[in-house]
Amino acid sequence: MSLLSTLCRFWHRQCHRVCTAVRSRYWAACFGKCGARLRIYGPICVRNPENVTIGDDCTINDWCVLDAKASITIGDRARISTGAVISAAGIERFADAATGLRMHYAKPVVLGTNVWIATKAIVLPGVTIGDNSIVAAAAVVTKDSNRSRPGTKNWSWLAGVGIG
Repeated sequence: MSLLSTLCRFWHRQCHRVCTAVRSRYWAACFGKCGARLRIYGPICVRNPENVTIGDDCTINDWCVLDAKASITIGDRARISTGAVISAAGIERFADAATGLRMHYAKPVVLGTNVWIATKAIVLPGVTIGDNSIVAAAAVVTKDSNRSRPGTKNWSWLAGVGIG
């Protein structure tokens, strides 16, 4: 390996570490409440960051969306993978009889401790995901999932579309 190649690798790693640290500190200051050692890798989109509460040792990967029209609470040691969407805002399925318009609504979302939201999974408004749960890649979570028992190491695997 050439000296130039070695130097390029070194600088790339250093830049990545610096960018991650700066990005993580910026978002930690924007969130309503943020625990220690938050790591954010790559660009993310957060609407109403003041409504987001994050626990200790959490990781959010690139291209995630946190739409916090209502509160989003993320427990300790949560992992949110690339492209995942957590939305506390929605639109009514049926139009209002009087106005003919669909109304927007907001419901809080809660992720427990040790939760992993896999790549491109979507968590919809009003959902609570229990401790030690894993949401499969590209899953759409529409209802609460408190399948794991407190004090155990049983993991819930949520897979497919329309989980709940």
